[in-house]
Amino acid sequence: HKKVKIIHSEYEPIDILTWKFYKAARERNIHVNGPILKQKALYFARNLGITTFKGSNGWFERFKTRHEIKLKCANDGSVL
Repeated sequence: HKKVKIIHSEYEPIDILTWKFYKAARERNIHVNGPILKQKALYFARNLGITTFKGSNGWFERFKTRHEIKLKCANDGSVL
């Protein structure tokens, strides 16, 4: 049994909503890529009134790490 270290995001409400969106999309076999996830996170931030969130590449990389997400490029199948 692997012990998971909980890494809290500075923008945890955005993280939670983006993760739920990702899971729901994947359950419906909907392809989700990095730009879609970033745009959805920015949408959630705006709706939550969080103006400091930028949806940076750094945030996105940490989000993928926290949730063990591996996205594949549609063109060649390589992993992002």
